[in-house]
Amino acid sequence: MKRAVDAASHEDEIAELDRLIKKARPIANEAKDLALVCEAIKAERAHRGEDDLQAAQLTFAKWQAIHKYIYARPFRLPEGLNRGEQWQHMARHYASLGDDELDEWLALQAEIADNRQKGIADLRIRRDGPCFLIVLEYVGNRKRTALAILHWAQAQMGDETD
Repeated sequence: MKRAVDAASHEDEIAELDRLIKKARPIANEAKDLALVCEAIKAERAHRGEDDLQAAQLTFAKWQAIHKYIYARPFRLPEGLNRGEQWQHMARHYASLGDDELDEWLALQAEIADNRQKGIADLRIRRDGPCFLIVLEYVGNRKRTALAILHWAQAQMGDETD
């Protein structure tokens, strides 16, 4: 029964990726879009940490820019790659963004996939499916977390002014 559920889930993910690829619009200015992401990352790195609200705003802006960039560019990986190679391809594909956290997470995914292929167990749950959707989910979760932290920081600032 589990195999049937897994197969249906995998088919649903493939259909979702197909939907995103069909829905994607041609990219008008790749360099400009990439520059916006890089500016958001650079602004977050430059923050000195004295202002929690500003740090939260910068972190949210970074993840929002990364999410928008990735979401607008869905793609399939080349056929015939094993899972470790798929994740290495993803890491190379998104290296130009220059975000350390995303780079480290992608490298970790490649390492775990390579270990699993060698038979080395890992206690962290890993799901199969298109790597693009997994990256998009990760970035979306980071954006939602950053937004929750931003809302908390805004509430803290409101409490201080009362």
